[in-house]
Amino acid sequence: MQHQYDVIVVGGGISGLRTARDLGRAGKSVLVLEAQDRLGGRVYYDRFADTDKFVEFGGGWFNTAFQPQMTSEIERYSLKIAVNPKPATAFRWLIGGQISNGVSPVPLEYMAEMERGLYETTHAARRIEFGTAWDKQDLADLDVSWERFVKGLSLAAPVEEFFLNWCSSSEPEDTNALDILTWIAGFESSPWRTYAESMIYHFADGTKSLVDALAADSGADIRLDSPVARIEHGKDGVVVTTRSGATFTGAVGVASVPINVWPDVEFVPPLSPLKREVSAEIHPGRTVKLWTVLDNVSEGFSAWGQGQGCNWLFRFDDVPEGDLYVGFSGGYDLDPTNADAIQDAVRVFDPNAKVIKFDAHDWRANEFAKGTWMIRRPGEGLRYHSAIPAKEGDLIFGGSDTSFGWNGWMEGALETGARAAVEALQALDGPPGKV
Repeated sequence: MQHQYDVIVVGGGISGLRTARDLGRAGKSVLVLEAQDRLGGRVYYDRFADTDKFVEFGGGWFNTAFQPQMTSEIERYSLKIAVNPKPATAFRWLIGGQISNGVSPVPLEYMAEMERGLYETTHAARRIEFGTAWDKQDLADLDVSWERFVKGLSLAAPVEEFFLNWCSSSEPEDTNALDILTWIAGFESSPWRTYAESMIYHFADGTKSLVDALAADSGADIRLDSPVARIEHGKDGVVVTTRSGATFTGAVGVASVPINVWPDVEFVPPLSPLKREVSAEIHPGRTVKLWTVLDNVSEGFSAWGQGQGCNWLFRFDDVPEGDLYVGFSGGYDLDPTNADAIQDAVRVFDPNAKVIKFDAHDWRANEFAKGTWMIRRPGEGLRYHSAIPAKEGDLIFGGSDTSFGWNGWMEGALETGARAAVEALQALDGPPGKV
């Protein structure tokens, strides 16, 4: 059968672009269909409010010491990286409804409990073989909610509350403990590196510098504003139809879109039962990444705790309007358009703080994301982990949601993009060494 393209990649995020780049460099013809009017997927570098300052509304941080795929791409394209220019110096912790200052999140009399909690968490993370599917490991006792895992440690109340607040995208009862423990495992089983050193480095020219470099190097036919309605896949290749009715054929297809939007695409034949189950449940990642200019707060102000709409906030940079802060709502349903709600969320940590400007992208309302990075629900880990990225016919699955280790990170997007390209090449040319 004569196809228009060797490979059709559905989704122009970092993973899809990495797949297209690798295939293009291997001499294959590639079509990338992106639903939005821009490339990047869940990385989104754009202007903050009505200022000249650009910020990352989606993924943005990385650590090259632990993420080799990112390191390789930075070196390949000579991309400029930067560190956060304004490190936190004034810490505020909200535990038990009370604000405390200083480096320690809990009073010193609880430090032995803190030490025990960190030991148990690190020990659990070290059981995980990073990058291997959870269902291929002896981890059934960890396939529980983060709330259940933490409460099972029987920590003192202030320490328990601190640990529960490690969920940055969903509520502790909705978050699979294996997600958090796997991220910790990726940072050499260090909670400190996971929650502090993982958010030091970013692109000086924004994630757009990586996105543009991958796209330009791919040589692919890239089409924006092309949401896909139907993917027919079988032994004779794939036929992809957009919502506008345009149809394209390829020898191999790569679906590199968030799992939450799989149900919006008609797959023919239908996806495997496990894929349909996990995508129909819609993962609970729903945090709002909030950018705001604050006035009347302490120099180097940084806040962490179970607040009212925001559970983490720290100073990032200076802008002409004042001090620019970034924060996350965690599992709270913070309305990113409601100035009063944002003001109230900030004032939980500092009653004198004044919000001057704010901006955010609501990923829950984004039709082509329907949520933030992948968070698996309790009990889903061992049931679905191997099934999520498994190839079906001539259809391959990419995207950071399909990563066994760095799901939710740009590293996971790059890693799964590389894997999808290898699988596509094997489908086109046969396994290495085949005559």
